[in-house]
Amino acid sequence: MATITSLNQYKAAYPDSTDLTVAAETMADAIVALAEAKTGEPSLIQRTVTGIKVAIPAPAIAIKTTVTGSGAVNAGCKATPYTISSVKNGDKVWFTAIPAEGFTFGGWYLNDELLSAEESYEATIAYAGTTPTLLEYEARFTVV
Repeated sequence: MATITSLNQYKAAYPDSTDLTVAAETMADAIVALAEAKTGEPSLIQRTVTGIKVAIPAPAIAIKTTVTGSGAVNAGCKATPYTISSVKNGDKVWFTAIPAEGFTFGGWYLNDELLSAEESYEATIAYAGTTPTLLEYEARFTVV
């Protein structure tokens, strides 16, 4: 789901008679954008339009599960789903850990934080970032 934000339009006039227009939330943001777009300082910056509504798309989120623990992969421990190429904030995803003979399941982890010690776990996707990301859920197994 996209987030709606308001931007302003800023016009910069340069000593070499060129003009440049950018959209930004604040004058400070406009100055940064102008500096990235053109070298040299403008002789004038003015806000020309206010309250431009812009939809900012939600970041792309992908999921991957990994199996960890000494010998767990070779023994046949599994975790599903292996990958999901696209989920959204608020989506629910079921994770299932399948221990191989001689192994126990130690938990589902994300960024080294224990989420659940249950083999089956339903997660609600909650990503606060604004850039695309890969969330790697880890299924930890240990030898019995």
